[in-house]
Amino acid sequence: QEMIVFIGDRSSGSLFRIEKEGASWSRPVPLGSGIHSNYMESTASMTPDNKTIYFASNRPGGYGGMDIYTAQRKADGSWGEPVNLGPSINTRANEDAPFIHPNNTLLFFTTDRTGVIGGNDIYKSERINDEWQEPRNMGYPINTVADDSYFTLIADGTRGYFSSNRKGGLGGQD
Repeated sequence: QEMIVFIGDRSSGSLFRIEKEGASWSRPVPLGSGIHSNYMESTASMTPDNKTIYFASNRPGGYGGMDIYTAQRKADGSWGEPVNLGPSINTRANEDAPFIHPNNTLLFFTTDRTGVIGGNDIYKSERINDEWQEPRNMGYPINTVADDSYFTLIADGTRGYFSSNRKGGLGGQD
């Protein structure tokens, strides 16, 4: 009933919310002053209870290019102040495309940090005792010398989906 969409281009843009109204979707509305900024907010993932959002932004105060942040939804439906996930997740490189698994303890994201196999790789971190553990590269065959991004995992953990520009696709990101 609710979808988060990105409106912008490769250099600027932000996240907007749209809601299903009958058979159609509402006009896009910015996510709110805490999340919506004059900087890039490129991708987001929300917990199943719609109370926590994870998103990527290049706003000041981060560790590098794009960093991953989280915010909590308040009782009135607005979003609280974003919190950077810190140096256990973010580096001087770009961390983007966060996906929080429905179990709320697994975070997948795309990065171009030191140690990637290709230009962008997919990493995974687990939250234990409210602390994100050192992210791990998901390795081959998920990651290749191509750009591998935007990983999502279905709730039972048996199937994942991601985007890649590896050879054998139809062109661009497949």
